[in-house]
Order: sequence, then structure tokens, then C-alpha cells
Amino acid sequence: MAVRGSLIDWQDAGATAELIQSRNGLFRLGLLADFLVLVLDIVLAVTFYRLLAPVDRGLALLALSVRLVMSGVLVTALL
Repeated sequence: MAVRGSLIDWQDAGATAELIQSRNGLFRLGLLADFLVLVLDIVLAVTFYRLLAPVDRGLALLALSVRLVMSGVLVTALL
């Protein structure tokens, strides 16, 4: 939020584009942070699956698959 918030001018799209071009490293840092969050979310999903599978494998698999699809959609949106 802090990284992107400093790059966005809500009133002027041209100014936003100029800010992104002038602060390219900050923009890339924001993308890297988003990808890191998504990777950690996948790790969390697998961890929850391993914890919950002994209780109800089908429900744990459903939760894992939904979370992985969500992560895939978010990665696609970032790209």
C-alpha cells in the first residue's frame, strides 16, 4: 500500500504514468512484494492442507485447490 500509494495520482493518469516511469525501482519493488505475498500464501495453503488432511482429506483438498486457483488468478492479474 505504501509503495503503490506514492506512485498513484488519483486525479491524473498521466501523472501516475510519469511517476511510475521516474520511480521504476519502487514500482518493481511493489511487484516483488506482491509476488512474495502470493508465494507465502501458497506455502500457507499447503501447510493448512497438511494440517487438515487427517481430519477431512476431501475438504482440505477443496480448500487447497480454491486457494491455489485464487493465487493463480492474482499472479495472472499482476502479470
